[in-house]
Amino acid sequence: MCIGTRQQLLKISNQPLLVGGQPVTPVKSARNLGVLLDAELTMDVHVTDVSAVVKGLFYQLRSVQRSLTFDARRLIVTAFIASRLDYCNAVLHGVAKTTIQRLQTVVNAAARLVGGLSRFDHVTPVLWDTLHWLPIQQRIVYKIAVFAFDCVRGTCSSYFRGVCTPLTEVSGRVSLRLAHRCDLYVPTTRSELELGKRGFRFVAPRIWNSLPSHLCSFTISREQFRTGFKTHLFKCAYT
Repeated sequence: MCIGTRQQLLKISNQPLLVGGQPVTPVKSARNLGVLLDAELTMDVHVTDVSAVVKGLFYQLRSVQRSLTFDARRLIVTAFIASRLDYCNAVLHGVAKTTIQRLQTVVNAAARLVGGLSRFDHVTPVLWDTLHWLPIQQRIVYKIAVFAFDCVRGTCSSYFRGVCTPLTEVSGRVSLRLAHRCDLYVPTTRSELELGKRGFRFVAPRIWNSLPSHLCSFTISREQFRTGFKTHLFKCAYT
């Protein structure tokens, strides 16, 4: 699969490549670790796939909805639908707002199912007071921030180590005020239109540097960070 912008892909011929004398035809999408990647990295194919799976779960739950208690509906929706929406959702950072809104529609439908609401009822009270669910955009930011926290503390997986660099380790920036705030170095890209700006190496430092100062402190634990940051995102999303 050839990956790039639409303009770049138009310059590439779709003719099969010869590898070892065998023709290899490029595909428009491919699945990797459960995530469907398309050639332009718009993630539309992945969102369509997730929405289709979740809608199938909705159909099964609605057939037995009246037989389930409120707590049972909340448990099932959280276990089977919310977990599906959160799986590898960090790859959705930077995609079009219309793509994110498609997943937000699924979240709203799940909240209506749990709360027993009609199609036209206001869903925010259920999301905030009952389920304590963040909107899709904030869920993505939350996931990346937790990964960044693990990178800063050195508790991340081996393949993440060295991705996030503190300013205190960058030559010429040790004396900066931001370095004492535990900020991370943000690499530069040649163009804001490049797909690379959506990579974890660029996104995670930006999100980390935008956190309130008390969440960047080395004195808080991982659980305290998760709780405090979720509270911060709730205030930004619902107030």
